[in-house]
Amino acid sequence: TLESGDLPYSLGVTSVMRVYLPQGFLPIAGCGGEDLYAGRYISRDNVAGDRFPTDLEFQDLPPGTYCDIGSEGTENYMELTFDESLDYGFNYAFMFGMMNSDVDPPEGTNFFRFETRVGSVILHLQRQVANFDLEV
Repeated sequence: TLESGDLPYSLGVTSVMRVYLPQGFLPIAGCGGEDLYAGRYISRDNVAGDRFPTDLEFQDLPPGTYCDIGSEGTENYMELTFDESLDYGFNYAFMFGMMNSDVDPPEGTNFFRFETRVGSVILHLQRQVANFDLEV
């Protein structure tokens, strides 16, 4: 949940959210393309461990949100760029594609990390967002 008009949009200033992937996971070009990227959550009955909370209401991302992938050193991420502000007090849901790691990441590293930025300034940082264990 973003708080307090936290990701404002100003003409000429880029507002983004980065989702850093756990070690060994790889982003898919175009965030997974039309088959895997969506600016909203779509429940899929055939996906094991589909654990979105049922007691929360989720909003779609604003129209015009753009998704891309990148890396910094050994860290891979997907990045959402927003055409408009995200509203205060809402839960936003989206989906993107990635390739699972061949093995579970080492103990203590099996986490996502979320950052929101305006320009080059980090506004919010959420570390150690729980990942899932791979089923082999």
